[in-house]
Amino acid sequence: MKSIRAFLLSSALVFCAQSKAIPESIQEQINQGHLTQALDALKQEPVVTYASKIDVDTTIAKIYRLQSRYQDALDILDSLSHRPNIPLELAFEIATEKGISARNISKNLVALDAYKEALEIAKTLRDDETHSKNVHQFGRTQ
Repeated sequence: MKSIRAFLLSSALVFCAQSKAIPESIQEQINQGHLTQALDALKQEPVVTYASKIDVDTTIAKIYRLQSRYQDALDILDSLSHRPNIPLELAFEIATEKGISARNISKNLVALDAYKEALEIAKTLRDDETHSKNVHQFGRTQ
């Protein structure tokens, strides 16, 4: 579990390092594992351009993901769904972390309909993780 968290944190760091919209001070907070402070600082940052708004919101979604706040992360990504260049791969990864099987998510996630469907499936299963685990276990025994 710690190795998964380390991998996710390093993924967020790589993204932040590539993003010019994220100030270095906030990148450093994320690097040091101060996710709550980084999140607060990101929410206070003025957004100058359209591209930086997408970068900031995507970084917030990644921080929520690291904090296991999957629904908050999906809500942020859902708010970007009307914009071009939305982070579909991140939405797919978060949805699959919530226990959604690959059969229920189109591999062609580039299509906006598939993206929205993945978000809806994730939202539906949000409160039903126990049922998801039971279905998975039942499938193994047969």
